[in-house]
Amino acid sequence: ILFAHSFDDRRTALSGLFVLTSSFASALDECQGRLGAAALAAAGAGEVRHLQRRVDVLVSALLEVLGLLRRCLTQQPEVRAASYERLGLLLDMPCVRSSSLLLSALHDIFRVEFAKYYRAPSQSQGCSPINIQLCLHPVTSKVVMPIASFLHCYGKLVVASRTPGFGTSSSSSSSGLSAAAVAAKAWRDLCLRFSKAQIEDFELDPTGDYSLDSQFGLRNFSTAHLVVGCLDACIGYALAHIIHVAPATAIVDEDSDGASSGNLADPTIVVELFTKFNRFGDILSSRCIDERKKKIIPSISDLSLLSLDSVVSVLRLVLPDKQRVDNGSHPLNLDPVTDHNWFVSRIAKAGLWSANQLLIKHLLEVALARIQRRPVAGNFTSANNNSTVLPPAPAARALLEMAYVVFSGVLVYFGDSSDQAADTEQSQRPLPVYLRAKAARGRGVVHISAEILLACMTLLTTSNSLDHLAVAIVRPAHEHFTDGLALPSNVAVECVAALLTSLRRAVTTLLRQKPMAVKDASIVLSSVQILTTRLSELAFSGIRREDQVLAYHCLHQTAKWTVELVQSEMPNDLGLMKSLVIQLTSCQAFLQPESVVIGTTAVAVGPRSDEVELEPVDQLTARMCAASRLHIRDPDNFDDEDEDVDEQELEKFTVRSIPALASLIMSWFKAELHRVDWAIGQLRRSVNMEVNQRSGTDDGGDVDLPLSIGVERRICWRMCALSHVLERLLSGSLPKAMYDLVIRAFQDLHRTWALLTRAKMASAQLPITESYIDALLLICSDLNTHAYALITNKYSNMIGAEDATEQPLSGGIKKLADGKDEKSKKVVKPKPKSKVMRDSSLVSSLVYQMELSEKYVIQLSTKFKTPLAHYLKRSTVRDFRIKKSDIPEAMAITSDDEGIHMHDSVSPVQQLQYPQLVEDDEDEEEEDVAVSGAESDTEELVADQTGYSSTEDTADVRGKRARLE
Repeated sequence: ILFAHSFDDRRTALSGLFVLTSSFASALDECQGRLGAAALAAAGAGEVRHLQRRVDVLVSALLEVLGLLRRCLTQQPEVRAASYERLGLLLDMPCVRSSSLLLSALHDIFRVEFAKYYRAPSQSQGCSPINIQLCLHPVTSKVVMPIASFLHCYGKLVVASRTPGFGTSSSSSSSGLSAAAVAAKAWRDLCLRFSKAQIEDFELDPTGDYSLDSQFGLRNFSTAHLVVGCLDACIGYALAHIIHVAPATAIVDEDSDGASSGNLADPTIVVELFTKFNRFGDILSSRCIDERKKKIIPSISDLSLLSLDSVVSVLRLVLPDKQRVDNGSHPLNLDPVTDHNWFVSRIAKAGLWSANQLLIKHLLEVALARIQRRPVAGNFTSANNNSTVLPPAPAARALLEMAYVVFSGVLVYFGDSSDQAADTEQSQRPLPVYLRAKAARGRGVVHISAEILLACMTLLTTSNSLDHLAVAIVRPAHEHFTDGLALPSNVAVECVAALLTSLRRAVTTLLRQKPMAVKDASIVLSSVQILTTRLSELAFSGIRREDQVLAYHCLHQTAKWTVELVQSEMPNDLGLMKSLVIQLTSCQAFLQPESVVIGTTAVAVGPRSDEVELEPVDQLTARMCAASRLHIRDPDNFDDEDEDVDEQELEKFTVRSIPALASLIMSWFKAELHRVDWAIGQLRRSVNMEVNQRSGTDDGGDVDLPLSIGVERRICWRMCALSHVLERLLSGSLPKAMYDLVIRAFQDLHRTWALLTRAKMASAQLPITESYIDALLLICSDLNTHAYALITNKYSNMIGAEDATEQPLSGGIKKLADGKDEKSKKVVKPKPKSKVMRDSSLVSSLVYQMELSEKYVIQLSTKFKTPLAHYLKRSTVRDFRIKKSDIPEAMAITSDDEGIHMHDSVSPVQQLQYPQLVEDDEDEEEEDVAVSGAESDTEELVADQTGYSSTEDTADVRGKRARLE
């Protein structure tokens, strides 16, 4: 598979090969450590021989794997790029960096390859330090050598060989040390020369052609892309050199020949390299377009190949946790053979980088791209490789470290204030330099940091490791950043609650800085929603009583805080409003007092409890519908609540935001109905259980079911509260695109009601309660009235051209019957057939579901001998409608042997022409009523219960009989 024809198969085999390499290196490091400890402890000869044999086997296996790896580095460009990428990730692992055998073998491979493309100062006067033209195909201008990936991997190898504490698991040869010194000297020259390079040194023109539709533009693009990649590799090496390499191992500032004087320990070298990278990247991003005249590279951060571990090692110095640095307890000071003072000195060197906001933004955006697994933009290594390959998934340890860095270095300044300080404009901590100034363009540091925290939470939630993130942030320690750590439930609850409280304060602080920090607050609010969901799972997972009280108290405070945000003066931002609605619907269940949910004593629950819980959503829906009526300017549906809507409400609920918010409310409504369906299933089980338990104790009397009756009442109260929310949407004037969602939601409500009615029919011991009758009156009477009105007004025109003939037009322009305009003579386009069929199917399904639920109610009424049909609200609107204006006048009157007759569908004009026929027709209708009423006793009973006019029912029957004949 490693040498298969398919690139995907070879990439999969490469992943397995590097997993074996890391496993062998880790096992070899462990065995060598145990062998050294056994020698010091004077262990037995048998144990030493066993460890030595195991070391020999692992060395042989590692050398075999290196042989396969050497063959992979001579294959096609895409295979080499994947190999360099995986090898760079391996060099981030401590067990691999401590293996001198592996490092020396890799030095032999990379040193020969590096010599092909590197130009020494004596060989290139004023030219590029890397021979870029050798990396391109001479004819097609495609990249044949991924020099950027190679330099990134080689730079990590050189740094690992010169870092104290690494590469010293066994005695290193003098040749290996000299090779590392020579490589470090070449890298120093490479970084210094690239920091002074100009774009003209690479035979490029800033105003030239970089498009991909010409041979010259493709060559310029490939050259510029490789140059930017080399600059990125130099930035990565310079950062790693300052962070990891101790000052004692730094090479001299001047070569023996006096060329290229400088020192990589100077932080300004990194700033100069980033300035070049930013300048060349802007040229490539702005002028590189494809055949469709679109940018290939949206951002210069998409050009970077820095790994997540490399970025974390830099950001822990650039965005330090000042409190723990001062206390000497920083959890990410993990470098061996160093102390706290050495770590503090590195933070001081990174102070120059902390003042450069563009550099920090670049590093944060690269970290976000690695977490989201976005591929490198414009990385075309072969003409046949057009598929997008996702980078490897980041490790959990790197995600925990990255989340801790962005929280402790950025978000903590907004969320670490006390409750008293939250009411003021200043927090307790002064803002650092990188947070004082707003970014000139693009997203700011706070926004990217919030997105990184949200991305880390999302990935860790899928792997059930979100509790580890909260513990690592709230109680940072070295052991909390390791994988597979078992956490006690009380620690998880305390840390998740503390992090949730801190992020709530951060949202409140950021919203005071509107409109600058509104987007930032929206992203942080999404993180609050994830933590709310997780804490709600922990609160009811069988934890201790004290932990449950703490969790629910935090959730209750979060719910009240969310309601206050929704009712406050919010800025006009769709993302923020959507986040608020999602947060409100996720924490609405925790608006109940703690004594009701987790109290030690039983508390009576009434119908008001569900209304209180859903009241914020109901009020939000009411204000949204009122604002929608004012936007649409529908004076027929104005009510008293519309007078209370001020301009701020109109700014909050815009024409663009109302459909999005209505869709979220409909999604929440359907989720609530699913919960009610589950409760109805539990009702069936509870009825059977109570009947079985009480049937043996009762003396043949009626079985009392208090538990099941209580469950049924809670279900009815819940459905009543949900119906009040839906009633506002049915009676409101929403955009046309929203009516389909409302009709489907109402259909789901009737389906749930039919399910409840069938559950009551299945048990004769479950009586018809007052709560059931209240819900029946609300759903099958009040809501049906609004639904029939909505169907009549919005879905009555099923024949395409009728829209043009029935809708009033501005200016009083009259439409002809054939669909043409008298003034403009333009043909009115009919409604598409797909739209007509969809509307017809939607209305038919709704009417069917409504009639089905009414059928079950009547059957329940018959079974319990209780009149319920008079609570139903029926209408003449059904799944079909005969329009009198469309029936030809010639078909209105027919004659036979008995005389001339007039049908029911005659127009008023025809009735005036033939008044005697109208009187005869009415007499015939009265006779038909008497006959049909005597034919069916069941229909008579239903008619008496519903209170319908028997004339209307028998007219329908007579019409159907006439059509069948």
